[in-house]
Amino acid sequence: MTVSVKVVPDRPRILSKEQMFMRGRIGESATMKCDAIGEPKPKIIWLSPGNYIITSSNKYQVLADGTLVISNLELRGLRRSDSGQYFCVASNEMGETKLTVELEVIATAERPGFPLPHNMASILKPGSREIILDCLAHGKPAPQVTWLLPNGTQLAPENGALLILNPTGTDAGTYRCLAKNIAGQAEKRYVLEPGRKPQPQGNTGLVRISYGDTLNLHCSFEGWPQPSISWILPSGLVMDKPQVIGRASFLANSTLSLREVATFDRGTYTCKASNEFGISSLSIPVMVTVHPPHITNGPPSISRIKRGYPIYMKYIQMLLSINL
Repeated sequence: MTVSVKVVPDRPRILSKEQMFMRGRIGESATMKCDAIGEPKPKIIWLSPGNYIITSSNKYQVLADGTLVISNLELRGLRRSDSGQYFCVASNEMGETKLTVELEVIATAERPGFPLPHNMASILKPGSREIILDCLAHGKPAPQVTWLLPNGTQLAPENGALLILNPTGTDAGTYRCLAKNIAGQAEKRYVLEPGRKPQPQGNTGLVRISYGDTLNLHCSFEGWPQPSISWILPSGLVMDKPQVIGRASFLANSTLSLREVATFDRGTYTCKASNEFGISSLSIPVMVTVHPPHITNGPPSISRIKRGYPIYMKYIQMLLSINL
């Protein structure tokens, strides 16, 4: 009895597709697998990211053995410039098929980090269209980003940014961005806080100051975002930033300082605070007190003058005024 076996031609098929993406470290080696079957046995070639056919060399080695063609590409001494797409092409007279392997060459693993401060406060403005919270984390390999919302919900947006549509007061709270890779984890927090109109803090009663002294007026407001402060003097002068104009100084802590106060400096000083949620003002009346002059250090009550010595008229007048 004779049994005949007829081999049916078959176009190539690539079995090893588990390495569609791989990472390698600088200075190490990387091996890419390309297991292909077909009838007749497929021929395998590798193409570099520049679309050149790769042959065995000091840099590359192409291996083949067995009835199933198992051709592996080994890259030695990886450099960052080796990153890119490598193509395994398996072909026979029935056709060809291709496998694409994306290689990323990375340096030593780097823990995730953020270029901006790890804690940020953002304004929650009900009625706005959207709020975007960025999570621009760096690291090697590129970290995966997960958001933890105030209510405990976890989200993993593709681009790392969290989008809140049509925000309301219920969206207030702390949002945590977690960036993680094989080297570790980093966290960045956003605090969403509803905006508030500035509200004055402190006393607005009458301020009395003596002629010639230095006047210091303090201005404090609570609001979010932090309000901008300006001073309006009785003369009409407006100071809207830290500066010095004549005797008046607008200090960095929003204090107004006025040197050598005179009677014409009396009146109402107005401190105004504004942000995008409103404007508030604080008025402080100032009275300048003038004291009459008095002698604090005069000559002795008894003076003796020798006969024949000169005496000046100014000195005689001073003695007479004291005796009076």
